[in-house]
Amino acid sequence: MGMTWMYLMNFQNIIDMAKNFDIEIRESFETKYLKVFLKNTSIIEEVRENLNGLSSVRTANITESQSKNNPSLTLTVYPNRVYSIEEMEKEVVSFLDGYFNGSPQLTQEPEIKETQEWLGNYPAVQKLYNEAIEKYKQRIYQRNVLDDMRLSLETFLKEVLGNQKSLENQLADVGKYQKDKGLSPEFINMFNRLLDYYSKYQNNYVKHNDAVKPQEIDFTIHFTTLFMRSFM
Repeated sequence: MGMTWMYLMNFQNIIDMAKNFDIEIRESFETKYLKVFLKNTSIIEEVRENLNGLSSVRTANITESQSKNNPSLTLTVYPNRVYSIEEMEKEVVSFLDGYFNGSPQLTQEPEIKETQEWLGNYPAVQKLYNEAIEKYKQRIYQRNVLDDMRLSLETFLKEVLGNQKSLENQLADVGKYQKDKGLSPEFINMFNRLLDYYSKYQNNYVKHNDAVKPQEIDFTIHFTTLFMRSFM
């Protein structure tokens, strides 16, 4: 019964993933490449950036399709010199399988769930934090995820410290708060440096433009969570 159930679940996963993407090996002027078709073309830029990070991929380009049988936008992917088209195809499919196979594991981590529950003490913060996590789970609005994370931390510090300062202007107040709590000077200095870097990153790459790299999202969500949890 257990094996049958696992088989059925795996089979259903395969069916679900097949609905999200399709691939096809093509050749032009003796050069082989891979076409990737996505059901949801709104995430095509995010997928392209991730594919460009694979070791077997030389470049992945977004291409407009003229065929009514295909999505309006597709991905054209070329292999690196030392990889065959079949090797690249295998890595691309492996990535896409993982990408579409349910919600990202980060959202199931105990620290994330505990933080979501604990933030019930700060409803406005909890709303922003949960919205960011939900967008992350749906793999949409990359910039919005990090912007919501920044705003949730900024709102959190305003409530805890009892002021209306922007995130980048909270360093002195955070340091005083931590000193009053008896935290070591070394910890306070480290925390403030990291918070300063975090604020500058958000201002340079999130708050003022869309230059967000997908691989940085998990790290920033973890950092935001750790900042908040240090006040628990």
